[in-house]
Amino acid sequence: MRSCPELPSGVIFHEDIDLLVWKPVGIVTEPIVNTVLAFLDHHEILYPRSFNRFTDTSALEAMELNPQFVFQVALYRRIIFVDGPPAKSAFYVVKPEIAQLIRIHAMVTDRSPLQVAMFEDYQAAATWLEVPLGRLEAEA
Repeated sequence: MRSCPELPSGVIFHEDIDLLVWKPVGIVTEPIVNTVLAFLDHHEILYPRSFNRFTDTSALEAMELNPQFVFQVALYRRIIFVDGPPAKSAFYVVKPEIAQLIRIHAMVTDRSPLQVAMFEDYQAAATWLEVPLGRLEAEA
């Protein structure tokens, strides 16, 4: 497991199992998403292997993101992955309003090397990502 100052708040990277976990708290805004995207962009260039992602949205009060922004982010991620190795991005979602935004992301990245899926329980996400359940539950 790697922990360094460059990690955005709520992010932990399990290098031994190629898994990035983000557990945002409170309200997610465009600047927060852009910070995590900048970290992903930088890390994807430096890290020699593809890695999966897990985002736990259960501690969020809200996502102050409009659908157009989510669409643009998803399209950008799709373009970044067009020639890249496959990676999985699992979202643990418990609120319908957040699920709506994640569905946009999943639809735009559909049939690309970046596979996006939404889950209502940790075990299903861990199984899909092929990682130990405890790694998803670890605190950032």
